[in-house]
Amino acid sequence: MGDTMLAYFPTRRAILNFPGSDHTIHLAGIGEVHYTAAGHGPPVVLLHGLAASSVAWRYNIHALSQRYAVFAPDMPGHGDSAKPGVRYDTEFGLRFLHQFLDALRLDSPILIGNSTGGFLALVWALRHPGRAQALVLSDIPGMGKEVAWPLRLAAFPGIGRLLDSMDVTTGGRFAPRLFRHPERMAPEVRKELFRLRKLPGASRAMRSALRSGIGLMGLRSSMLLLHHDGASLPAPTLVVWGQDDRILPVKQALRFARRFPGVQLNILPDCGHWPQMEQPDAFNDLVFAFLDKVAGVKDAYKPDV
Repeated sequence: MGDTMLAYFPTRRAILNFPGSDHTIHLAGIGEVHYTAAGHGPPVVLLHGLAASSVAWRYNIHALSQRYAVFAPDMPGHGDSAKPGVRYDTEFGLRFLHQFLDALRLDSPILIGNSTGGFLALVWALRHPGRAQALVLSDIPGMGKEVAWPLRLAAFPGIGRLLDSMDVTTGGRFAPRLFRHPERMAPEVRKELFRLRKLPGASRAMRSALRSGIGLMGLRSSMLLLHHDGASLPAPTLVVWGQDDRILPVKQALRFARRFPGVQLNILPDCGHWPQMEQPDAFNDLVFAFLDKVAGVKDAYKPDV
């Protein structure tokens, strides 16, 4: 596959006790992309959102790897992946996802994405019908202009730099907005997110992504999926949403279900923008039940030793 296994990632291994093994792969026009791999079976690709990394799937990789081959990349501009000087818009994200899947020869993957990662998964599947085996989308943008005000303000160059320096949009002050109960975010996860935010190029990539998708009036029209006729989705789709999401309100989940009939919608009470981390057991159970039904994967697979 042309990748290189990394011998040791101190933060993820020693502090986070992160599951799986670390790898990098070089993608043309992007650079080195770090990803975590675990397990055997049908391929599952986990896609995180803005200002995050594969650490967002800390509590899901091990569980999923009991039945699936799991791949969790740090998206370009995030985590320990390359941060090229490009415009971090939807087209760049789609180009990365397509290259990543092709490089790893993942011909019919199950795509699971949170926030903008889920948005990319859905748009990619819409453009490549029949390629995704199934979709699991968690708290994704696209069903309305409403988005948290700190992110709207951060989209403006001057204000964005100020808020970034104050740790409002990507660090310790913003992290609690991801959870309904901020105390549920483990201290080591906060430390890891802070470490990643301080890496060279990380803040610039974050601001570029924000400006590409968000303005003062909310989500930009280029990010809205409301124009799709809603006749069908390109693959069986589960939507999971935190009822108390303070980034993207839960009414957008209801719009999604109305716009795309046939989708399975599950709203988790007492939960915020990161259901996969705030309520991992409930999230994992929903994913397993859904995939067992639509993908027919019921036999357990041996995880990596």
